[in-house]
Amino acid sequence: MRLVLVLYCVSCYCTRYVSGVTTESSENATVRETDTVKEVNVMKDNYHELLKRVINNENEIEDLKSREEHLKHELENVKKYMTCQMEEFNDITIENHDKLNDTKAALIKTRISFTQSLMLLNETMQELSHRQPEKLKCEENQTKCNCTEKNEDHKQRPIDCGAVKTRKGNGVYKIFPKHSEFGFDVYCDFETDNGGWTVFQRRLNGETDFYRGWESYENGFGNLEAEFWLGNQRIHTLTAQGKSELRVDISDFLGNTAHAKYATFSVGDASTNYKLTVTGFSGNAGKLKSIING
Repeated sequence: MRLVLVLYCVSCYCTRYVSGVTTESSENATVRETDTVKEVNVMKDNYHELLKRVINNENEIEDLKSREEHLKHELENVKKYMTCQMEEFNDITIENHDKLNDTKAALIKTRISFTQSLMLLNETMQELSHRQPEKLKCEENQTKCNCTEKNEDHKQRPIDCGAVKTRKGNGVYKIFPKHSEFGFDVYCDFETDNGGWTVFQRRLNGETDFYRGWESYENGFGNLEAEFWLGNQRIHTLTAQGKSELRVDISDFLGNTAHAKYATFSVGDASTNYKLTVTGFSGNAGKLKSIING
């Protein structure tokens, strides 16, 4: 009896022990499962967070790439602009260098011209300084010597072609009419009708255009050696000196000639619009007479 009881007790004890182990293992498994689920959920959350970060980083990388391309494009534009500016600067530098050289050359020429003018002025001053004592001496002695040369030369200057003393045939001579201080060149005819004629118009072959305006006829035009018009102002200056004669000679290409001569001839000043006055006709150019009188 004792044996049975012992076994029973052991059996009960073992049963109770096994049952207690099983319960404890189940609870631990449940706890671990719960923890695992939590860890999995945390890992999921971390994964999603990382995924978001990766996506954001990829977007930022794309933005950075886009900005990089934009900056490269801007850099190329800046390079092109700087290249153009450098080329323009080089062109301006070369142009300014050329202008500087031209200015330098002009200054050198001006300096040379100024030096020559200064030398001429010095020579003139020296000559005047030598002449001054002689002039003072002439004034003190009240003699004519060289002090009267200027007045005598002025009196001897020709007032028209008729007063020219040194004649070398028909051609250009300088005359000094009474009302012209500096004089002017004219063409003189020393052959026609006893000579001494001051020519104020000559037309030969049509090379010079005579269809001109008022100002051209007032001041004169053409070449004194060929075809020309002396100028209304100069003609007035010539005829204002005193009585003047007018002779007009005309000819054609067949050799036919004619002339008209007027005993008195004058041209008014600008206030009269250079009015022409002629009287005392003679000659064989009858048509010319009617044209002028008309």
